Amino acid sequence: QRVLQAAAKTVRVWFIKVRKMKAIYHTLNLCNIDVTQKCLIAEIWCPVSDLDSIQFALRRGT
Repeated sequence: QRVLQAAAKTVRVWFIKVRKMKAIYHTLNLCNIDVTQKCLIAEIWCPVSDLDSIQFALRRGT
């Protein structure tokens, strides 16, 4: 009984985590692997006004 009650309290959080993970994997599946298989290549559309912040985020992430 206690295990089910504890699970019921966290099931909503689990669903949110699963949705986020599915979205990440879906996005990764849209990418192509580089011929050297060292990186993923993705093509995106974004507003020109966001280019600086996107480039900054990419630099910070590598």
